[in-house]
Amino acid sequence: MLTRRAVLWPLVLTPAALLLLFVLTYSVNGPEWDHLSSTEIFSRWDRPGGLTADFLFSQHNEHRKAAARIATLGLGLVTRWNTRVEAVAHWLLMSLTAIVLFAGFRRETGGDRGVTLLRFLPIAMLLVSPRSYEALLGDGFPHYLSILGFTGVLYLLVEHRLSAPVLAAAIACGVVASFSIANGLLAWPIGAAVLVCRGRSDAAPRVVAVPLVAWGLAGAVTIAFYFHGYVDPGNHPPPGFVFQHPMQALAYLLSLLGSSLAPRQVAAFAVGAVVLGCGGWCMVRVAIDWLRSRAMPPLGAWLFLSVLLSALMVSLNRAGFGLVQAMESRYTALSVLAPLGAFWCLTVRAERWRLNPAVPRAAAAFLVAGYAFASIDAWLVAPSWHSRKAWLAYLDYSAKYQPPSILESLYPSVEAARTFTGEMERLQISVFAEPHTRPDTLAPGLRRPDYRVDALNNARPYAEQPLAVTAGDPIEVSGWAFNQSRSGPARAIFLNIDGTRDVPGHTGVYRETLGGAIGGRGRRWAGFTASFDAALLAPGEHTLAVKIVSDDGARFFLSGPIGRVVRQ
Repeated sequence: MLTRRAVLWPLVLTPAALLLLFVLTYSVNGPEWDHLSSTEIFSRWDRPGGLTADFLFSQHNEHRKAAARIATLGLGLVTRWNTRVEAVAHWLLMSLTAIVLFAGFRRETGGDRGVTLLRFLPIAMLLVSPRSYEALLGDGFPHYLSILGFTGVLYLLVEHRLSAPVLAAAIACGVVASFSIANGLLAWPIGAAVLVCRGRSDAAPRVVAVPLVAWGLAGAVTIAFYFHGYVDPGNHPPPGFVFQHPMQALAYLLSLLGSSLAPRQVAAFAVGAVVLGCGGWCMVRVAIDWLRSRAMPPLGAWLFLSVLLSALMVSLNRAGFGLVQAMESRYTALSVLAPLGAFWCLTVRAERWRLNPAVPRAAAAFLVAGYAFASIDAWLVAPSWHSRKAWLAYLDYSAKYQPPSILESLYPSVEAARTFTGEMERLQISVFAEPHTRPDTLAPGLRRPDYRVDALNNARPYAEQPLAVTAGDPIEVSGWAFNQSRSGPARAIFLNIDGTRDVPGHTGVYRETLGGAIGGRGRRWAGFTASFDAALLAPGEHTLAVKIVSDDGARFFLSGPIGRVVRQ
């Protein structure tokens, strides 16, 4: 027995350890898009009376993210809003969700702990899958707090005696889920359904009467508060789209349900059909058990139902964006609970349903294969994903130099992007809290490093004719530069203007051609890019050069002219 557990625990914990390695390797300190708007939390905190309840509960698109905002602020005050630490916190929330669900799984399966652990292994793997890397490495608190809150509600209401402390804890979990992301509001009707089922399943139905009333009141207050002053964000396709294009809406729904196991469009569609079919069959059998035998539906059935309703809500609001949008990895943080719920039902009801033992085993193999497929894809995508995130962090740091056409990549409103990044600089948080090389502290003397300038505004550098630009036009330079040992990227680079002014560039751009898959892999990150708004230049002709910084951050090498620019 001890030997079996000694083997099983590493099997269960290894996926979580691999996910932590994924986070530590590919997370980036620097917010972008919706995450960048969280700057306002710290800006308001810095002003007396600025951080109000009205702001905490204010809308962001269709969500009210008070719980996520409080988590961001609390952790950010300790770390100066280091978003790499946030990513580790996301990993912790995913792991806590796995622990909560394992506790529920143990209660429903009973029997030998080692057998229970083995049966739970596919669930444990998918709960800590790197497939949801967009949320995991980005603005993840709304997703993972909502999921943890929702699973907490189900665990408490399904698995525990309905004492006052248990009900109070479940209500608190429901509030956290609701004020993290809009779909968390489903906790209230789902929780009410759980209590109704318990009323018919328990020997003494009156036991749930008071908890059901208390739960209903808490839910009514929460939902009423949520929708008080609610304004339709107006940035989604109309709900009527699903009725005008039912087949496209169905394809969107199936892709949404299947993408946690299959990160490719056709495969996701097929897997989603399997998940929907299998889960639907389980729900019918669970309902029959409850109606005929008063058998309480297992927690997994509620997981599947919750995700199905959530996926229907998402499809109603977003199917018009197209199938590519359904494949975005941030949705899989929640949608992965659908196949888990179906597998849960097959496992805990296998004996009651007289299933062939091969059925739950095949389902387990299906989930493990999906985990492997999704994980491999995430690890393959991660270098380029990290490279883009690091570039966006560079835009955070250099926003005051950037033209509108580039800054739109950081945030859809250029004016808001400049405001947010300006506040980040004022407060010295996130990228501005990190050490940066200052060009005025450098001395010449670095021997010529191995480097190359590939393009100036997507054209050949060193051209005989100067580049003509006007205010608002971007000036972009790209290339690669190795450090002094040629094992990785240069420490830092700057664009030098007329030998008198330096604009920061970004090193660490991922280029597969610069290094091997294993040996010399660090060289793959030696790409660089640098950009600024032509408005920084005075009218007339200017000369550009590249300044490359030594590994110790003390010296620099200044290239010859790489191009001429005429500001008109």
